[in-house]
Amino acid sequence: EDGGERGGGDGAFSNGNGSKLEIIRRARMTTKELHQRRLKYLSTSLACMESYSQHRVLLSKQELQSYTRNKNLHLQKSHKKLENLTLQNYELLRKQLLGQKLELQKTLENLKILETLQQHKQTLNLLSHHLPLSTRSSVTLRLLPVGHPQEARCNKAATENVKKSFKGKVNVHSVWKIENRNLLDAFQAGAEGGGKVKGLFCTISPTSLPHLICHGMSPATNVLHSSPQEAEIPTAGYVSNLLANSNPVKFPRNFSRHSTLSDRGTGVQFLALCRVLVNKVTVVKQGYSGEGDAVYNSVEEEYRLNKGGNVLPEFVICYTADEASSEMKEAGVGKINVDKIREDIWRVCGTNNRGGTARR
Repeated sequence: EDGGERGGGDGAFSNGNGSKLEIIRRARMTTKELHQRRLKYLSTSLACMESYSQHRVLLSKQELQSYTRNKNLHLQKSHKKLENLTLQNYELLRKQLLGQKLELQKTLENLKILETLQQHKQTLNLLSHHLPLSTRSSVTLRLLPVGHPQEARCNKAATENVKKSFKGKVNVHSVWKIENRNLLDAFQAGAEGGGKVKGLFCTISPTSLPHLICHGMSPATNVLHSSPQEAEIPTAGYVSNLLANSNPVKFPRNFSRHSTLSDRGTGVQFLALCRVLVNKVTVVKQGYSGEGDAVYNSVEEEYRLNKGGNVLPEFVICYTADEASSEMKEAGVGKINVDKIREDIWRVCGTNNRGGTARR
């Protein structure tokens, strides 16, 4: 019995120990399983974090590349705009400089014109003073005051009767009236034979003015007659000396109802407003070949006269012509807003006009 009791007790103990071992064994299996799950979860989490990290790195690289691309593109656009603004500023400044040079050149030309006008006026004034004494009043020269009826008519004729091809303005500075009895008598005698009298302009060189006034457009004649009054003047012989250095008016010569003839020059110029006797006129469209007293070119609207005896000069007009040049047109770009260009350049560069950084 004791043995049975012991045996029974040992069996119970054995069963109890077996249960504990089973519990321990299961606990160990559960712990191992949990540990494996934990490892698997950690491995999966690590893989996800690694994948996410790689994705973020890739996105960061792409963002960096996009930023670099946009930055380079922005820099290229800024550089291009700055280049265009700089070139525009340079072109405007170049035109401004050209305009200033042309203004300076125009001022110097005007000063030279004023000097030349004064010299011619002095010469003609002296000539007008000496002519009555040297020609016994058969030839006189008189400066018409501004507003005089004859001066007004000559001024209007010269400034308004210009060719359509002339792009500019005629400025009349003085009008001189010629009264030559010998030339007038000869002209009236020729006009009695018939023919049409026209009022026409022709260009006259300053060196030919004394000859034109004293002899007209014919060869030199003896119009000088010294007088006792002239001998008492310190400048006696002035007219004869002036005529000795004067050139005859060359023929054939062009005449026109327009003041802007094709043979006009530059600077201070002279026109002779004349009465012209025309008997027979040949009309052509090119050149001046033809028969008769005059050949009229209908394209140029000018007459070519062969003889000076049919011309009576009545007025000498001193004038200048302002013609618009291509350089002036190029420089005439209006007001140049250089400050606006500079502000645009500063804005593109990211700086203000005080040298600081501009707000973006």
